[in-house]
Amino acid sequence: MEFYVSQIQENDKAVWMDLSYQADPWALDNNRPDIPESNWRRLMDEYDALQGLALWVDDMLAGYILYSFNPCIKTAGDECQIMDLFVAPEYRRQGGGSLLFEAVRAEAVQKNAGRLRWWFNPNRPDSAGFYETRAVDFSDMQVFAGVWLEGKAKAAT
Repeated sequence: MEFYVSQIQENDKAVWMDLSYQADPWALDNNRPDIPESNWRRLMDEYDALQGLALWVDDMLAGYILYSFNPCIKTAGDECQIMDLFVAPEYRRQGGGSLLFEAVRAEAVQKNAGRLRWWFNPNRPDSAGFYETRAVDFSDMQVFAGVWLEGKAKAAT
């Protein structure tokens, strides 16, 4: 089994929507299918800042990462914010999440982003552990109530 990453494309919609509901069952439980649909429209809008990468294994969508680049008044460059990273349970702990994270971090470095920021669910301790093990300069990190972590983007060593 080998993972690969690609930009999310228009023809990925059906499989992305299915995975999106796995990632956020709240949307279905609360009768809010408009949330994944709205995110999809934003991903396909070339003028929207939201971007996405898909994680594939064979021809199966195994995960995704959503992120954006935004102006930042605290750094010389823009801020890259990871808004959502999801890997289907059957593909976790096999390197796919790291592959997605590293692809976004590499793009942040390439675009001279001054900051890389991400959100994680504090009710999922494995999320915090995942981010803490990434090759990021944690000497620049700040923690906000266990929900936000942020750090300066730097190249992998």
